Amino acid sequence: MKRLIVLILTLALLASTLVLASCAGQSEDEAKQIAGDLMERAYVLNEAYYGKGLPCDENEHVEGDYYYVSESAPIRVRNDLIVETKAVFSNAIASSLISVYLDGTSNMGVVVFARYITGPSGYLTVYKDYENVVENVTKYDTSTIEITKNSKNKIIFSIKTTDGAKSAEVTLIRENDSWKINSPTY
Repeated sequence: MKRLIVLILTLALLASTLVLASCAGQSEDEAKQIAGDLMERAYVLNEAYYGKGLPCDENEHVEGDYYYVSESAPIRVRNDLIVETKAVFSNAIASSLISVYLDGTSNMGVVVFARYITGPSGYLTVYKDYENVVENVTKYDTSTIEITKNSKNKIIFSIKTTDGAKSAEVTLIRENDSWKINSPTY
């Protein structure tokens, strides 16, 4: 009987340890690595969507005020831009960005000029006179990341700008087994 009680208590202790371990987040170093990688990738996307946009080749006019995205641009194909956007931002943020900047519709159903459309050759074109939403997209110093919450499905961290003038709190969430930014970072 004593052995049975000891066995039950041991199994209960083992089960509670496994439950706690499954709720725990990644190590702080892993969380910082994840956050830093996503913030670097977000900067490129924020610049493309909210800032200066992807550079265009002013000699490659397509139609209206659309010009081919320059060969030097980090992304030149619509699907690549969509895939990267969905890999970096939460589904809610990614859907909104794609809707406005690639499809030309807002979340209120209003039709606007899409910043990017696919040209006849299959490469992205950019609306040259698109007004930037943000004058200067914020650049963050990933070496200043401080983790404030680290769980299985959420990481919250603070990060300072490269000039140290301000800091932001950013939330990452786990969606479809991938970490995604779920905060404005522009």
